[in-house]
Amino acid sequence: MIVWLKELNAIFVPLSELRIVLFEKNKPKRPLVHISFDDGYFDNYEIAYPILKRHNIPFSIFVSSDFIGADKPFLWWYLLEYIIEHEISLCLDQYHYAITSEKYKLYSKDYLFQTCRDIILENADNDTLYFKRKLFDAIGEDKVKQVLPKMLDWKHIREMQGAGICQIGIHTQTHSRFTSLNMEQQEEEISFCKAEIFKHTGVYATCFAYPYGGSADIGSTKHLHSVMNACGIELAFTTISG
Repeated sequence: MIVWLKELNAIFVPLSELRIVLFEKNKPKRPLVHISFDDGYFDNYEIAYPILKRHNIPFSIFVSSDFIGADKPFLWWYLLEYIIEHEISLCLDQYHYAITSEKYKLYSKDYLFQTCRDIILENADNDTLYFKRKLFDAIGEDKVKQVLPKMLDWKHIREMQGAGICQIGIHTQTHSRFTSLNMEQQEEEISFCKAEIFKHTGVYATCFAYPYGGSADIGSTKHLHSVMNACGIELAFTTISG
């Protein structure tokens, strides 16, 4: 991908320059590219960073601050993938839903994953402890750590920043879906993450990426301008899946 982009004579734009470039009247005719990663996974440091450093390409990582340095972060989508892949039974009695051995015979794994994903996505932010207990219990507490990806630590982030090619953005404190939050909660999620970034890196982050990122995940846009202004956000990023 990097070789292909270089062959296209692409301009790799750092996060700090994106706002200027996006609103320039006379944009370059060359492709403009910014590379970013969400959440804060260790493979950003272990795999992506050495490659991007070798090619001197700027990139950004939008971190969910509670994930950084966490031993067992609640990355429920990884846990659910493991459960479905290994055909493990899961009972969400509070939501009148269960995945049983019989359902594995009747339905595709993709269908079961999407159906269960929708339930968790809609409710996880307001019922986190319930879903965490259910998913951890289904897999087994001793196996959970093996299933979850390793996360970055702040020392890894500082090292990448020190190389001059990595910049850090905000991805909320807990990776909460904005649809599930009121205006005050949205501000708290951003502000806490922003404060943690400043505390550990000395960087005053002004760019934000919505968790999950689709229009259905962002919810009403009525108050978002006020939220972003209150949190000192200059750019907020969404996602087009696929």
